[in-house]
Amino acid sequence: MMNFSKYKFMIVSCGIAVIVLILGLVLCLPLANQLSKKNKEAKTQEVELLKARDAIVFMKTMGSNLQLVTEENLPSAVDMLIKQGKLYHVDIISTNPQEPIQGKAYSMLAIDLVLESSYSDLCDFLGALDSLGNSVVKVDKFEVALSSDPARLKTKLTVNVHVLR
Repeated sequence: MMNFSKYKFMIVSCGIAVIVLILGLVLCLPLANQLSKKNKEAKTQEVELLKARDAIVFMKTMGSNLQLVTEENLPSAVDMLIKQGKLYHVDIISTNPQEPIQGKAYSMLAIDLVLESSYSDLCDFLGALDSLGNSVVKVDKFEVALSSDPARLKTKLTVNVHVLR
């Protein structure tokens, strides 16, 4: 009789342990998934923070008088491209700024440009876009065709200017 109650106690104990283990897994797995998602978000934000720190260090090394373009001085971004074009003998035939696309900390302004220039002047102009001190510029679309003057090219491109909000 003693032996049977001992086995009964062990079976009940094992059953309770299995039930507790199953309940623990059922309750902990959603928490573990949430923790994993939050960890991925934190790593993404850490990468963005490191990029921002690198940008700040770059801006400090470039000079203290440099400032990124903001929404208030947005027309100066177009003027800046026109001045850069004149500097490199690139005729800017038309500019067409699009509506800014809103991001978290910045907006992106796409500017469609039609240019006319020689091949070497176009290369110099495009190469100088990354050295514009007060903005982050990316050439998005790029299309080159011959113009009426065989020594010159007609270029259609979209320039994305990243603007602080």
